[in-house]
Order: sequence, then C-alpha cells, then structure tokens
Amino acid sequence: MKISLNIFYCQPFSLLCLVFFLLCSCEINQTESEKNNIAVIDSVAGWMNLAKNPQIDKETKLQFLRKSSEYISSIENDSLKVKLFLKIADRYYDLDQDSLFLTTNKNIYSLAQKTNDSAAIAEYHWNKGNLLSDREVLDSAFYQYNLAHELYSTISHEYYRAKMAYNMSYVQFRMSNYIESEILVVSAIKGFTILNKNFNLYRCYNRLLLLDKEVGNFEGAIDHYFSATKYLNKANKSRVHKEKLLNNLSLVYQKQKKYQKAI
Repeated sequence: MKISLNIFYCQPFSLLCLVFFLLCSCEINQTESEKNNIAVIDSVAGWMNLAKNPQIDKETKLQFLRKSSEYISSIENDSLKVKLFLKIADRYYDLDQDSLFLTTNKNIYSLAQKTNDSAAIAEYHWNKGNLLSDREVLDSAFYQYNLAHELYSTISHEYYRAKMAYNMSYVQFRMSNYIESEILVVSAIKGFTILNKNFNLYRCYNRLLLLDKEVGNFEGAIDHYFSATKYLNKANKSRVHKEKLLNNLSLVYQKQKKYQKAI
C-alpha cells in the first residue's frame, strides 16, 4: 500500500518537473537563438557599412557581402532573413552584380512565400523590374512592376503603389506608348498628392511635360513645367533638378521652333 501511494504522489511531481525542465529548455533555446540573431545582425551591419565605403575596392566589398549572406543563412527567423537579404540584394544591384543579385532575390522570394510576406514578394518583383528596366527588357520590366503594383494595392501601401505606377509609366514612355504612360502617371499623381510627396509629384509632372512634348501638346507641356517647378520648389532639392527641368522646357520650345526662348 505504501508503494502504491508513493507512486501516486511521485508521478504528478515527476510530471511537473518534466514540464518545468522543458519550459526552461525552451526559454534557454529561445534566448540563445535571440543572442545568435543579434550577433548576426551586428556583424552584417558592420560588413554592410564596409561594403558601402567608396574607399574599399569592389572585390573586397563582394567578400563582405558573401560573408554577410553566409551569416544571414544561419538565422532561424525567416522574416528577419528576408529583411537582411533585401539589404544584400540592394548592394549587389548597386555593384552591378546581376547573377548574385538574382540569386539573392530568388532566396527572398522563397522565404517570403513561406512567411506569406506580401510586401517582401512585392519588393522581389520591384527588384526584378529594376534590373530588367536597366537591361532594356521593357515588356518584362513592365510585367514585374505590375505584379508589385497589384500587391502594394492589395496591402494598401499607397506610396509604393504610386511608385510602381510611375515606374510603369516610365517603361511605357520608353516604348512610345504615350496614352498608357499618361494614364499611369496620373494614377501615380493621385497617390503622391494624398501623401504630400512633393519630389515625386515634381517627377510626375516632368513626365507629363515630356509626354505632351512628344504628342505635340506644347501648351500642356508648358503648364506641366510650371506644376513641376512648384513641387520641386516645395521639395527643396538641389539645383541639378531645376536645370534638368529647364532643359526639358527648352526642348518644348525647340519643337515649337521658338529658338530664342529655347536658349
């Protein structure tokens, strides 16, 4: 009878001990994982800063980025991986490393799908669109920007949605699809106006100026010049942008054969 009583009382106690042990183990593992993540972030941040240093040669920068990618891969948190890999992808893009950029971007897409991260998937398409646009693969660039545009619309990120509309407008402009380009830039203007993004609005009205110049709507182009100037002044940007805008106005006057005003 004593034995059975001991078993009866010891079993709950043993179970409590086991639960306590497991909870402690989980907490220790979680703490160790968090410590590892912090260590990786610190290391990667340092290497990323070095990879941006203009005094460091390109090959050394690439070594820092490769080392960063190795460290990021050791992180267990996929969401954190995505955020860090996006930074790596940006640096590969800036260094014209197409292959490494595309490989990193592909990793971002796989991880973002696992975590259902729509914003990261949109950025994947945005990244791909930028590269294709740079390489003059315009149809494919437009397709990627449009996918990003749809995702940003779905998650109600108006600023990035408007930026994608502007990017698509620029692609259509380069393809001489002026009506489609105008529709898209007007869509971008709506978003940027809501958000009071003056520099983006300057770029949009400058695009409309160039569109009107191409189709022979010179009065409209001049009106858009004044709108672009208004927003550029509000944005308080460098004189370089003002000079570019004046140059575009000069092109309008040249098309009108008003050479004295074009000077």
